[in-house]
Amino acid sequence: MAKPKRKRHHDEEGAASASARVVVVSDDEDSCELLCRILDRAGYVTDRAASQEQALAQVGFLRPQCVVLDLDTGGIGQNLK
Repeated sequence: MAKPKRKRHHDEEGAASASARVVVVSDDEDSCELLCRILDRAGYVTDRAASQEQALAQVGFLRPQCVVLDLDTGGIGQNLK
């Protein structure tokens, strides 16, 4: 699996900088799509995971700066509730 390229955005001075990567974890496709669109437009690089297994694999491989987690996704939040 090839490592995805990071999107770049420009700061107020116009200098390019790497965007923060966010993994969105949800088995609700519509919610995931909406949240990813919002984050993409805000300049973040987004990746999606629809299960606990996918999320763990992506976090280990991509090393995101943030994970947005739907606690009702496939047992992920059972120990947190």
